[in-house]
Amino acid sequence: MVKLRVKLHGTLCSRFPDYAPGQIMEIEIPEGGTVKDLLAILEIPKKMRPVVVLEGRVLNMDDRMPFGSCVSVFQPIHGG
Repeated sequence: MVKLRVKLHGTLCSRFPDYAPGQIMEIEIPEGGTVKDLLAILEIPKKMRPVVVLEGRVLNMDDRMPFGSCVSVFQPIHGG
């Protein structure tokens, strides 16, 4: 298993009742796990169009998650 640090932003924070904005969660994913695996563990559906950022770079769903990474997860905001 690979440990990651995850920071949620925007409305995604409300999906976890004990999560405070700005807090960092520690999550374990299988070794060689991808962004898609992380989102499945967090139960964030694809229809929410989540964006995962690592060191300022937006990751693709099939990108592997390096051990010990700290990623931010956003949900795009739409409107006008």
